[in-house]
Amino acid sequence: MTMLTLHPHPSNPSAAIQDVAVSVRRRADRLALSFRPQGDPSAIVWPAEQPGGFSDGLWRHTCFEAFITTRGVAGYVELNLAPSGRWAAYRFSDYRAGMARGVSAPGPICAAAWPPTLIAGVRLADVPSGADWWLNLAAVIELAGGDRAYFALAHAEGNPDFHHPDCFRLHLPAGA
Repeated sequence: MTMLTLHPHPSNPSAAIQDVAVSVRRRADRLALSFRPQGDPSAIVWPAEQPGGFSDGLWRHTCFEAFITTRGVAGYVELNLAPSGRWAAYRFSDYRAGMARGVSAPGPICAAAWPPTLIAGVRLADVPSGADWWLNLAAVIELAGGDRAYFALAHAEGNPDFHHPDCFRLHLPAGA
């Protein structure tokens, strides 16, 4: 298991949520993720629970994300996990191009508002299981008052952009 910290985007640090602790584990084509925002949990707008299933636009509210690629290919997978229990998976053929719905899907998403935590296990059918994976992990935290704070392993120059190739910093080798 790998323990990491997602840092706020420099353009919009949050006084209420300082960072997001993440644990990651890979086993073949499966990825286990746990996200825990650090700071004042009462500042987070935690979406109401819903039946699990696919939904677009989850990033507009509190949502945890994983972007996965392999070296030597332009494409990547985006996975959105909402504390409501909803999720989304997309395939991109290149940087922000050729978006299509992915076939990867998580099992049940476990979320708790206190302490604020999201836990999910995902079978990544859109990424070759025999290849090394490179990831960017990210979080969009909706704050009371309507603002959003953006956290990631790495941020590119400019506005928050979790898709940027420079942000794929976590290496998970095949066979891990």
